[in-house]
Amino acid sequence: MQPGKGAPPVFLFTGPEEGEKKDAIAALKSALKKQAGDLEEFTFYAVDTEVSEALLILRNESLFAPARFVLLRSAESIKKKDDIDAIAAWIDEAAPGGNSTLVLESSENGIERRLENKVPKENKRVFWELFENKKEAWIRAFFSREGYRITDEAVESILALVENNTASLAAECSRFFLVYGKDHIITPQDAEALLMHNREESAFTLFDALTRPIPGPERLENALGILQKIRGTKEGAPQAIIPGLVWCFRRIADWRALCADHPSPSPLDCKKAGFGHSAAQRQYRDAARLWSPAQTAACLALLAEADFETHLLPPEAQGIVLETLLYSLTLKKGRPLAQARF
Repeated sequence: MQPGKGAPPVFLFTGPEEGEKKDAIAALKSALKKQAGDLEEFTFYAVDTEVSEALLILRNESLFAPARFVLLRSAESIKKKDDIDAIAAWIDEAAPGGNSTLVLESSENGIERRLENKVPKENKRVFWELFENKKEAWIRAFFSREGYRITDEAVESILALVENNTASLAAECSRFFLVYGKDHIITPQDAEALLMHNREESAFTLFDALTRPIPGPERLENALGILQKIRGTKEGAPQAIIPGLVWCFRRIADWRALCADHPSPSPLDCKKAGFGHSAAQRQYRDAARLWSPAQTAACLALLAEADFETHLLPPEAQGIVLETLLYSLTLKKGRPLAQARF
């Protein structure tokens, strides 16, 4: 995006795709610097900076460069009428092609409507998250440019372990170049070994461990390890873990309904049903194979019982209930221990 002739020098960049957004901001700065000869840059976060501070810089002449560039991040948090009015007033008085440029940035898809409407249409851009196949192609191209080869399974592993915007993907994928030589083909095992320890564990990564197509005892061991990590965090209370697992087990029925309507669901079918990520498709495909509809219902009943029990027990006893729960979900397909058949 280039500075538009005749338009106020204010831009609005929103959306979750941080990598492309970062590139667009850099390109805009480069164009402005070329136009002015030099550029003084400032970055503020609206969540912890007074809007008046940014506007003061925009209004005052700089002693060090002929032009100023102010990036105001987290613009979705600008809610106060006085702040919106102040920015609107600056936009109204700012001369097109002037020496000060304001960029409002947000990871949300939009900001306060009154403020958004003050930005010219040609100066707005929403950076949407890439479709799954685009992300996969992006990763392959990223490795290829550096002379590396990577398997399709490793690409899927990276997408499952890294926040899916190109800024995060670039940062994490670059780490492979420090560890492996160009003669090495990147595998899923490499991806998990390098990236797994950075992943924050939660009820959802716990469910993922429960669905892995490996022998039951190994799944249980992995799940117990994740549970131990979660229990040491603020998300470690049963009241945070069990509802997350309930949500995941209920989604198995959604996956079955999707496959009933579309025996070979397309990427668009999956996306509409909330399974746009290939890792989610793999996860629920494996889950549907592990637990039959009746067993899924039994697992949900077991989760409800565990939820009731943990509300009655002291914290030191809640861990035992959770460990027993994982044992029954993994090895007994939802049957309580009293009904287990050996």
